[in-house]
Amino acid sequence: MRGYMTPDQFYHVALHEYAKVFLLTHKGLSLPVLDETIWPSLERISGLSRTKTENCVGLPEIPLLPVCIAHFFVFPDTFAQELPELYQQFQQIFMLKS
Repeated sequence: MRGYMTPDQFYHVALHEYAKVFLLTHKGLSLPVLDETIWPSLERISGLSRTKTENCVGLPEIPLLPVCIAHFFVFPDTFAQELPELYQQFQQIFMLKS
């Protein structure tokens, strides 16, 4: 609930888990390949450190794609500015208009 109410202070764990379910149920999608170098961008988008995000989830080494999807939906404007190509990919994946 804290991630929903104050996303600038807590990571949205429910949306993270929803993203994992979405990915499991849509295995045929062409998904972006991400690596650890994306973390600084994610930190700038949300204002949350990687450590804080991992602590909110409760696991170390959380998968990047659900984190990116959660950030895409919670911080769309900042996400579009920071990661414009990935933003466009997610718009296509989730069938959203520009």
